[in-house]
Amino acid sequence: MEDPLSRCRSVTRNDFADPAKCKAVANSQIAAGSDIVFQVAGGCGLGALQASGEKGVWSIGVDTDQTSSDKSVIASAMKRGGYGDLHGDRSPW
Repeated sequence: MEDPLSRCRSVTRNDFADPAKCKAVANSQIAAGSDIVFQVAGGCGLGALQASGEKGVWSIGVDTDQTSSDKSVIASAMKRGGYGDLHGDRSPW
């Protein structure tokens, strides 16, 4: 069930290395009212997690368990490539 009061803000930095860039984006999203920051930008995203912790909002990490990266991290989205890696070479016909 969707909460009609929820909003999703999305910004692309086109950078996977500089944490300062993602920290700035996260700070602007938090200032706009975001309660949770979900970063999907590798090393750049560590800045988003830091911003979340500093501003007292929750965050979600990506790719690995990032709960040790900042106290704000409540979960991490982790990709599992096993099936695609195992069966990617099989033709469907």
